Parts: sequence; structure tokens; C-alpha cells
Amino acid sequence: MIRPFALSAVFVLTAPAVLKAQDPVNFSATGRLSFFYGHDEFYPFGPPWDKTEGISGALDLSLAAWMQTPSGLGFGGQVDLEDFGPAGEGDVDAFGYVYGTNWSTSLGNSDDAFDFALDEIGAGDTAGEKAKLARLDTGGNSGLLYTADDPVVLRQTVSFGDFDFALSVARIASDDRAASAEMEHVYAAGLRWDRDTPIGNFRFGAGFQKADGETFFGPDVFIRRGVQLGWAWQGIEVILNHSEGPIIDPAGGGLVYDSDYSGASVSYTRDGWTVGGNFGRQETGSCSGSGFDGQGRGAWIERELAGGFKLTASHGYVKYFCGGKRFRETSVGVVKRF
Repeated sequence: MIRPFALSAVFVLTAPAVLKAQDPVNFSATGRLSFFYGHDEFYPFGPPWDKTEGISGALDLSLAAWMQTPSGLGFGGQVDLEDFGPAGEGDVDAFGYVYGTNWSTSLGNSDDAFDFALDEIGAGDTAGEKAKLARLDTGGNSGLLYTADDPVVLRQTVSFGDFDFALSVARIASDDRAASAEMEHVYAAGLRWDRDTPIGNFRFGAGFQKADGETFFGPDVFIRRGVQLGWAWQGIEVILNHSEGPIIDPAGGGLVYDSDYSGASVSYTRDGWTVGGNFGRQETGSCSGSGFDGQGRGAWIERELAGGFKLTASHGYVKYFCGGKRFRETSVGVVKRF
């Protein structure tokens, strides 16, 4: 089944003639407000640890409007404000979509087909989100768009029973490309399977990405492949994922850079309490040049309160084998959903 708000999309060209005055327009507004105390430590290339700490906060807000005609054709749009805090950081994503019984077309600057198909390892709903450190430099299974700022994605998704299949193309503006991986267009395909059984919900995803771009070494071809498995039953959730891919120099015919990431998370929820942990490891095969071999782990605990409030605490640790850099971060705080 297509889930409209899981679609990544900014504007979709539609035919206003199919709309009628009596077709109802639905609106929704949801948000998340967090305040937390964070204590971060960084071990550059030797002792002592550099330490920073302080109180901060962030606001996430989602505004949506959608409608469905008697024929079953649906239209919608959404604006997401993410991670707005006192330091002035934050991001705004606007998107729109059109969908039918078993298909959708979307355009915008969020998930492409690869990200649509694959889940990240869990990191909790924690204020400060320190447990995300285990996703390391690649953002877990985030794929080639992880280093891009506001890519515009056109995606077509089709559903067949428990399967969702997606194709997409993403364009990254010149000002939004990472200096270490300049890509203009990223092409992707993804397949997702989701089924409820007497012994829990099972999920599987597989994705592929390809892009032509440029690194510090010159013109290159970027490739990313990923798979994900998930299982949830009676408050237990397990997520396993793996992604890999080379950067290839087509002129020289050689491998410029290769990156493998594997991650796992386990969490358990009961009587308003949630505890969880994760682990991630990335390998590039070298400690020279662009090599970033390392591993990370995280843990979190949460307590649901009345009125949509939640108390949270999380901890994350990352160690890089190339040069010995380390990060150690802890946060405690409160989250309010509305």
C-alpha cells in the first residue's frame, strides 16, 4: 500500500480540471520540540580530550495538505522544518505528490528510490540523538545523497501486494554538492517488501545508485548498493543493514575509493519504557587518502510521560582507525510531540 507521507517530493504538475469544488481538502500539522543537555568529547590525534557541553534545543514542524477525488486520484503537498535551534541551524523541505491506488509520482528534495527502500539502524527518538554516531560518515545506509544539500528528486513508485518498487533521478545544484564528491545527477532503483505474520513484522529492502561526478582525483563514476532486513514483534525491533560501493576512474580504469558499511540495532519497548543499542562499522581498505576506517556504537533509554512528553538519554562513541580520532557524546533531555 502506498503511504503518501512517506513520499519524497516539491511540486508536481497536475490537471486542475479533475478537481471539483466539493472534493474535501485535508490539513495536518505535527511537530517535535526537544530540549537537552549535551556533553561532547573529541580526541583529535592524541590526548587530551577536547570537551564541549551546554543546553540546546530543536524544533521540527510538518505542515501538510492533501485531497482525494471520487475517482481515487490523490494530490498533496507538505512542508517540513527540521532541526531549527537557537544557533540558527535548520533546514526546510517542501514537496508535493500525486498518487493512485497502487502508484505514486513525487518530486522534491528528500528520499530517492534507494533511501525509500532501505531503513537506517535505530538510534532512538532521543533529544540530542547521540546514538546516531554509529551511522558514521556515510549516514548508515543513506547512500550517495547523504553528502548533498537539498537534492531535487523525481521518483515513481508502484506497489504490488507486499512489494513497493521505485525508480528515481535526483539533481544536485552546483552550490549544494560536496567538494569531495561533485555529482549532478544520481539515478536510483529500490525494492521494498513488508509483511505482517503471526511471529512479527518482517521487512526487506534493496537499493542501487549510480552517478557521474568528480572527486579530487578527477572525473569518476559513483556506485552504491545496499540491503536491509528488519523484524518487529511484541515490542522488540531488530534492524540489520549493509551498503557498499566503489568510486571508479573510467579513464584510468582503476578503483579510486571503496566504502563498505554494516550496521545493526536492537530495541525493546514495554510499559512506556524503551531501551536500545546499535553498532556500525565502515571500511575503505586504506588509511591513506580518503580512507576512513572506523566503528561506532550507541545506546539510548526513553520514558513516555503523559501529554506527549518523553524523557530521553543517549550515548554514542566512534573510533577511527586512521589517525586515532575518537568522539564520545552524551545527552539527556525531554521531547514533546504535538
